Amino acid sequence: MRFHPHHHSIGIIRTCTYASLVIQVSTTPITLSNP
Repeated sequence: MRFHPHHHSIGIIRTCTYASLVIQVSTTPITLSNP
């Protein structure tokens, strides 16, 4: 059984990037609507 840590790390980075992007998009309208 062989592991691919490089591919696994890319998946984690991609998930974190996507999560942070979703958080920014979801919080941006709230920041703009609330002065």
